[in-house]
Amino acid sequence: MSNRALDKNVTGLAPDALRVLQAHDWPGNVRELQNAIRYAVIQAVGDVLTADCLPAALRGGPTAPPGTAAPLDVVRFVRDLLATGAPDIYRTVIVEVDRVALAEVLRHVNNNQVQASELLGISRTTLRAKLQSMNLLGPSPG
Repeated sequence: MSNRALDKNVTGLAPDALRVLQAHDWPGNVRELQNAIRYAVIQAVGDVLTADCLPAALRGGPTAPPGTAAPLDVVRFVRDLLATGAPDIYRTVIVEVDRVALAEVLRHVNNNQVQASELLGISRTTLRAKLQSMNLLGPSPG
């Protein structure tokens, strides 16, 4: 469905992308998987989906080196979601904006959650809950 709706011809899945997809626990089940695949098809340049086409949350979140991720174009993102017939567009956009904002602020403060929560204007508890819900919270030290 994504190929047709986006006028793409993605026919393959690179081994790195398959590993990322298999490693994820898919708490949202089929709908989350479908949205991830739609997103990847939107991002794909050629006919094979690679790991870098997948949503950042699946690839480990905001740990990519600074300056490597393309900025989020909200208008294009919404149009792409509309083109794919994605459900829950509002929630999908809000989650992606949160992900980008959190990643950039955390990068700016060298992952200091206290400073990040102050800059974002949210409590540290809220910040941690958001990071955890997006699977962006690294393992606890200990």
